[in-house]
Amino acid sequence: MTNRKTVVFCCNSLWGLLNFRGRVIQALAEDGHRVVLVAPPDVPLGQVAALGAEFVEWQVSPRSANLLAEVRAVVGLRRLYRRLKPDIAFQFTIKPVMYGAIVSWLTGYRCVSVITGLGYLFLTDNWKSSIGKLLYRLTLHRSHQVWFLNADDRTFFEQGRMIEGLTVVTMPGEGIDVERFAQRPMPPEHDGLVFLMVARLVKDKGVLEFAGAARKVKSRFPDATFRLLGPAYAAHAMSVPLPTVEAWSNEGWVDYLGAADDVRPAIADCHCVVLPSYREGMPRVLMEAAAMGRPAIATNVTGCRDVIVDQRTGLLCEVGSVDSLADACIELLAQPFQRLVDMAREAHAHAVAQFDDRIVIALYRRTIEQLSD
Repeated sequence: MTNRKTVVFCCNSLWGLLNFRGRVIQALAEDGHRVVLVAPPDVPLGQVAALGAEFVEWQVSPRSANLLAEVRAVVGLRRLYRRLKPDIAFQFTIKPVMYGAIVSWLTGYRCVSVITGLGYLFLTDNWKSSIGKLLYRLTLHRSHQVWFLNADDRTFFEQGRMIEGLTVVTMPGEGIDVERFAQRPMPPEHDGLVFLMVARLVKDKGVLEFAGAARKVKSRFPDATFRLLGPAYAAHAMSVPLPTVEAWSNEGWVDYLGAADDVRPAIADCHCVVLPSYREGMPRVLMEAAAMGRPAIATNVTGCRDVIVDQRTGLLCEVGSVDSLADACIELLAQPFQRLVDMAREAHAHAVAQFDDRIVIALYRRTIEQLSD
């Protein structure tokens, strides 16, 4: 390839790069670009080589507030960029976006800041969120473009005057492989409907509301099944302790499936995916479920409402409300099964039209061509 570029993907998690952007990384490598992943090493590095990319370790903690550690992270990233000499760097999650914008400005390399969601920092309006807005305002203007995964986050940044005068793009999420997450037949209804939640075991994903709704729904529809799939997250203050989840399972309200690298079998075996999250960037599991032909119930919040067309591809419920979530589940249980099948068909068509990752890959290709010449 005569126009080979060095393209950096920088994130606070190598797992996040591979899980959410693996197809993009592979496509750019197949185009002939040198693709370098800069992140802490939290998954086997063989997965990087399998995509045709390189890996360079960068030590950064997603949540550390230690000033010395943060200075080291910025200095370390500056050293890496000087060595790698990227033609363009794509930076994801809060610290890589902020630190990467500063480093790109200091080193003279072009960067794109990708806002993957507002995260825990902006769930409440306090002094921490005010500082976060100030830091974004100061650093984002060192970026050449700012990308958002949903319209609500873009509006939030516009209202906070954090992206004035910048080139801004709203993406259709990170995209999904609609061939890998191919449409699957709906399971028969004779054993009752199966509701599946796929998420880390943290409170702001709505795990507690899911368990509460399961109790309420099963008191009326005992044949309904509620399954929870996802890893424990004990290191975070918002985590739901694993013994609590296991207790729900022992009581018969929620079947805990543990964690899985491949969610497709669990989605194929359910009738409806549930995500009662407090806030999302662009929830991948809802896009994957839709592509596989499964309607969803999710909260009417940022990200979720960008995926679900209410009453057509799924149902939206109130955030933080066990009763609203339970009522949505009961609505599906009480209706003719054919309506669920119709919603599944519409969900699949919507996912193929809106969330095919080939749309996202084309955006990356155009941006590389435009910004790295």
